[in-house]
Amino acid sequence: MAQVDDNFTESELREAFQRSGLWRRGWTFQRAIETNAVLTGMVNTVRAIRNTAQQNGKPAPRQQALI
Repeated sequence: MAQVDDNFTESELREAFQRSGLWRRGWTFQRAIETNAVLTGMVNTVRAIRNTAQQNGKPAPRQQALI
């Protein structure tokens, strides 16, 4: 298994696996975390989910008016 930062829980990685849709193609969670490229994608998905969760409740950044 590739090295995963301890900050990521198994439940977060499982959610990322479910979002990936690999299970539809017959992949197992175990196979996904043993494949470095897939694991990297799942870790990045977890980071994106966390980032989105942190932004909720904050106003959207203002876009400057176009001239």
